[in-house]
Amino acid sequence: MFVARQFKSDPALWEEFYQDQDTQRLDEFGFPALSSTKIVLRDKPEELQDLQGKIDAYWQSNLANNPKANNGHMYAMSGWSDIDYVDSTLIIHAYETDYASLLVKLNKEGATAEEAKFLDDNMMFLGASGFIRYNFLGYECYLAGQVAKKNIKQDMLESVPQGLVPYGFHEQEDPFRKTLEKECLEETSLIPANFSLIRPWGVNVSPRAGNFTLIYEMDLVDDNSKPSSEHHNLKFAGKIEITDQAGKYLWNPVTARLFEKVR
Repeated sequence: MFVARQFKSDPALWEEFYQDQDTQRLDEFGFPALSSTKIVLRDKPEELQDLQGKIDAYWQSNLANNPKANNGHMYAMSGWSDIDYVDSTLIIHAYETDYASLLVKLNKEGATAEEAKFLDDNMMFLGASGFIRYNFLGYECYLAGQVAKKNIKQDMLESVPQGLVPYGFHEQEDPFRKTLEKECLEETSLIPANFSLIRPWGVNVSPRAGNFTLIYEMDLVDDNSKPSSEHHNLKFAGKIEITDQAGKYLWNPVTARLFEKVR
């Protein structure tokens, strides 16, 4: 499986994903006044529907090795044509897909060259993340966690919170913000009342990994953070530590790209 390769032992893989990240502040992205979000469901692309047999076959093979695997449903968009911006609201026209489709996109298992290119160019999964800023005795630092899950990011440090938009959230008001709050509670035990500021800050687009992530800046005033099972521990780190080239392979490449833009 794809996750057999891990960033911690494969610098070339780390560099590949690092180069794939395109992180932009909202003023760079063209949406400086963004204040809310909306997801509108659209039909799944015909090309992806035609791939369903191969996706199902791959998932059955995956289950043979991992019987407890969950083929969770999620949202994806095809590209920039699926984005609208109306009255400070980011509107994403997304289709329903699943974890099996994500694995086939990453692994290209059984896909022809044409199908692989389609997956690379037309499948970006919707997510939300944040960087939590905290002023400790006049020192500005950021909350990070060391990944505990046995996946491509295992043992890497990364900014928290982050996660995919859960399927069904298109029915929620401001689904990206709701995702951020959900992931923040799960990963850090922090709630909105712990912050003086939570607002959209930027986006991260990663065609190789298939991510379209809305990033929030979060100013923490009351720290009672606790790690979840997703991370071995949580720690505060300064921007100098996060961006130190000597230790760059300790950090998730997504986080490394992000903090090149954080002011």
